[in-house]
Amino acid sequence: MITREELSTMIRTRTELITSATHTRITLSHALNRGELTRVSKGHLLPTQTWNKLHPNDQHYVCILAHLNEYPANILAAQSAAVAWGVSSLSPPRHVQVRGAGGGRRENIQRIQDALTADSPIVYTPEGIPTVTPLTAITTCVKTLPFRDGLVLAESALQRFAQEPDMLTHEELKKELSSASGRGCRTARLVGHELSPRSESVAETCMRLLLDDQGIRYKQQETIICEGHAYRVDFLLPTTSLHGRPVILEVDGNVKYNAKEDLVREKNRQDRLLHAGYAVVRVSAKDAIYRPRRALQVLRAAGMPQT
Repeated sequence: MITREELSTMIRTRTELITSATHTRITLSHALNRGELTRVSKGHLLPTQTWNKLHPNDQHYVCILAHLNEYPANILAAQSAAVAWGVSSLSPPRHVQVRGAGGGRRENIQRIQDALTADSPIVYTPEGIPTVTPLTAITTCVKTLPFRDGLVLAESALQRFAQEPDMLTHEELKKELSSASGRGCRTARLVGHELSPRSESVAETCMRLLLDDQGIRYKQQETIICEGHAYRVDFLLPTTSLHGRPVILEVDGNVKYNAKEDLVREKNRQDRLLHAGYAVVRVSAKDAIYRPRRALQVLRAAGMPQT
């Protein structure tokens, strides 16, 4: 996973590339025409191979850094503020979103003018980036995004600030969304009703929504005791069984098994759960997020009944 510090060192301005003797004006123009460099914003460039490897949220963060390098007085709002704080979005905006009037999009800027954003205090991320408060940013996002995207972003925010209750809590976000008014209030209130602090990843939120849609009952982040070990599972499906066994559903992300020790630990964990009489079904994070039909196919291939 790329760190924020690493992302901040990736961007180069045209002037930097030329003065460092990496390029001349002619070779820089040729590199752009051949697609070897990607223009992140006016005057800011990144090697295309590097850009294409970045997650969309990281791409937007790079755009934020480039924008603030040119307009340091701007205050981030809405999804841009959320991304700057490390909150995950399913669909980061094409333009950097900043607070203030001015109307429309210009130079990759979208100005957010709602009253909530205008009245928000200014706070700073650990990297020193000025934004509206996380509560304001998330509320604004939820009121303008589709339900699924809004819930994912809101629950990602709860996970991001789980150890920083002075910045955002489940209770205050739920209260703010549930009492929302004006444009987008219906979606905001629905997200407020469904909001849960139990999802530990975007994939878990998406999987939960899929289970809800299929009418499958579950307990999320349930602790199971077996052979003297306490294991917290992503989902326990108490009314679903495979071959007479209660079902544990795990959503596997790329970060769970970074080392051989992690694989061994997870195999021991699964062996103990199987020995205790549970069936374990695994769905990849990418399927849960981007390929819900495939996630359902995995569940049904494992023998889970169709609804």
